Amino acid sequence: MKHTALPLLLVVSLGTALGVVRAADEPATKPADTAKPAVAKAAGIEGLWTIRMDGPNGQGFKRDMLISRKGDALQITLKSVEMKAPEGAPGGGGSFTIPEQQGKDADFKDGVLTFAIDYAFSGQTGTIKHKATLKGDTLEGELEGGFGTMPFKATRAGEAPTGITGTWKLSVQMQNRTLERDLVLTQKGDAVTGTLKAPTNLPADANANFRPTDQEIKDGTLKGDVLTFSITRERSGQTFTTSYKGTLKGDTLEGDVTTPRGTSHFVAKRLPAADPMGQWDLSIVTPDRTYTPKITLSKGEGKLNGVMLNEDGSVITMKSVSVTGKTVKFHVDVPMPSSDPLALDFEGTVDGDTLKGTCHSTFGDSAFTGKKAKAAAKA
Repeated sequence: MKHTALPLLLVVSLGTALGVVRAADEPATKPADTAKPAVAKAAGIEGLWTIRMDGPNGQGFKRDMLISRKGDALQITLKSVEMKAPEGAPGGGGSFTIPEQQGKDADFKDGVLTFAIDYAFSGQTGTIKHKATLKGDTLEGELEGGFGTMPFKATRAGEAPTGITGTWKLSVQMQNRTLERDLVLTQKGDAVTGTLKAPTNLPADANANFRPTDQEIKDGTLKGDVLTFSITRERSGQTFTTSYKGTLKGDTLEGDVTTPRGTSHFVAKRLPAADPMGQWDLSIVTPDRTYTPKITLSKGEGKLNGVMLNEDGSVITMKSVSVTGKTVKFHVDVPMPSSDPLALDFEGTVDGDTLKGTCHSTFGDSAFTGKKAKAAAKA
């Protein structure tokens, strides 16, 4: 493969910045099950990826690549990275920074990611086209530019803070006080679903008839940077609708809330994502007694996994494990000796090393709490 079209420094710099040099040797990633259709992997392309490669003289480099969505559009961001110029090249031995770069024409279809990057370096400009196939937690393929073709490889580093998804602390300025509520949102394309939690700072003597409870949002959409949704509430045989409209600016959401009584201003701040991974000791309170299973949550192959260890030593694999902001949800089917399995749906909120929520079943709801187990010390 020839690189005469570009000087050595440009090739190495682009290789380091964009992942265009030979992928560094690293432990093999378990390949994805080829029997699964590619469409099943599409939801897993978003996130933070790390491009690793070898540079000159055995020097290793890496660069982060963030894949996210804004509405239906796929977005690629290559993070800035500091490099050392090769000896003998212009500026050799010195350090320089490749700035953050945005991809264009990004698409993910049938398990294949494609996008392009425009570059300007040492007076030369051009476009590099990327094409890579998703294999579990690895992206492998090639890129093509004025220098020919080169291998492209990236491994998954973590989840992306996708759009509006997360838990927000929402404050509404009322006439004589500020009302605070947690707003849990999940974005899929332009559609937004979620729950506006009960206020956290209502006075103890507040009128119970006017005390808001947890409410599901309706007609939620994110168009560009503008979020809209509504809340409906029944009271005294009448239905009242409250409408929210706000503009997203990074980790801040600001706008107006309109009720039949008028319009108020609100500000919401994104709360740091919880880290529920690890073992938790649960306590589930039921009418007959308190149950104390253990659960373990983990990440693997681009998804969340979990198991429940019951008091009798039996192990149940969780289904539908999800984490949105500080909210953790999972489902377990508990085997019953003489009937169908008992379906349990858990939803809880993580606060540091504590977990608190509700277990839903056909027999009713039961409150549960959890305490995160301390990691065992390494020998």
